[in-house]
Amino acid sequence: MVDFANSGVGGGFLTNGCAQEEILFSNFPELSIIKLICEELREEEAVVVSGARRFNLYSGYSHSFRFEGTYPHTQHPAKSIIVAVDAVDYSSKLSKSLQYSKKFISR
Repeated sequence: MVDFANSGVGGGFLTNGCAQEEILFSNFPELSIIKLICEELREEEAVVVSGARRFNLYSGYSHSFRFEGTYPHTQHPAKSIIVAVDAVDYSSKLSKSLQYSKKFISR
C-alpha cells in the first residue's frame, strides 16, 4: 500500500482529521509509532513499514467515517508493506503539467 499524504507521516491521526492517511493509521494502529520516531519527510524520502496488521473494518470518509468492527484475521494473515511519501499538491503549488516532468516522476 502507498500512503500518499502529509510530509509529517500520519497527518492528523492523533489530533484531528479523517482523510486517507488518518483512516489508514486508524486501521493499522501499529503505524502510530511512526509519529514518534520520524521527522518530517523531505522530498527524496519515504518510510517503509513491513508487517503491520490491520485491526479494523470501517465505512465512510471524513465526517461519515465509522468503525464497523474488528478485521477478520486468518491463521496466516498476509504481511503488509506500507510506503509513506508526502503528496505534492499539483493543483495549487505547481502547474498540472509539471507533475509529468522527469524531476517529479523520479521523485
